[in-house]
Amino acid sequence: MGFVKEIVSSVDSSSDVSSEIKETLNILMNLAEAKTLVFETEIEKDLQMGKTSDKNLNISVTKVIQKKSQCRAKTSQEVPFVEKIQEALKNLFSSDPKIFSAVSDVINSSLQLIIGTGEGTQSIVKVYEVVAEYPAIVRFDFWFWGQNIKSESLKKHMESVFSCVAYKSAVDVQKLTFNEFLSLYGTVLNKAFGAEHDKIKDFIAQSQEIYKLLKEEDTSLGAPISSHKDTSLEAPLSEYLELVLNLSPDSSHIYHKLI
Repeated sequence: MGFVKEIVSSVDSSSDVSSEIKETLNILMNLAEAKTLVFETEIEKDLQMGKTSDKNLNISVTKVIQKKSQCRAKTSQEVPFVEKIQEALKNLFSSDPKIFSAVSDVINSSLQLIIGTGEGTQSIVKVYEVVAEYPAIVRFDFWFWGQNIKSESLKKHMESVFSCVAYKSAVDVQKLTFNEFLSLYGTVLNKAFGAEHDKIKDFIAQSQEIYKLLKEEDTSLGAPISSHKDTSLEAPLSEYLELVLNLSPDSSHIYHKLI
C-alpha cells in the first residue's frame, strides 16, 4: 500500500498513461483528501459531545492527545497493505504490545470489511476503543473510508483508495464509571491475553489505580464531584476478572456502512 499522492504523482509524470486515467486518479486522490478533512471535523465534533457509534454510551474526553491522517492506496504489487496502515498507527500506542496487537486486529477487520464489499463500492468503517495507558485512560477513534475500483485500466495503478484518520484522546473519568470503562477495556484485554487470567488481573489492577488517581487529581483541581458515588471501584478484583472473562473478545465497537 502506498500513499495516494505518491502514486498519482508517479502516474502524472509518465508519458505511457492516458490523460483520462491521470484525471480520474487525481479525482480519486482529491476525494480521499476531502474525506479525510470531513472525518477530522466530524471526529472532533463527536469528541466534544462524547459521542460514539454506540448510541447507548457517551465517552467524554478532556483533550486530544494525538492524531494521524493518511490517504493510502492498495495496489496489486504490494500485498501487505493492511500491515502498512497498522504500522503507521503503532506510534499512537504506548501500552503493552499485546494491547496494540488486539486493537490492530480490529483495524484489520475494519479494512477487510471495506475491501470485501466488492468492486466499485464505497464504504465507511468507524471504530472506537478505550484502554488504560499510564497515566491516562484513553479513547481511540479510527475512521476509514474506502473506494474499491472497478475499471481495469485504473486497477493497474490502484485497486482501492483509502482515507484513514485516527485520534487518541484523554477520557474524562468524571463522566465514566469504572464498570463502564472496564466493559470496554475488557474486550481488548480478552483479545490480547485470552487464557492468561493472571495477566488480565494485573492489567485490571493497574487500570483501577490509574482510574483512582485521575479521579483524585480531578477533585484536587476543583472538578465538580459527582453526586453519585462510583461504587464499582469498591468491588474485589475477582469480580472485575469475572466481568472481563464474560465479555466476548470479538465484541469490538465497529460501525460499517455502505455509501
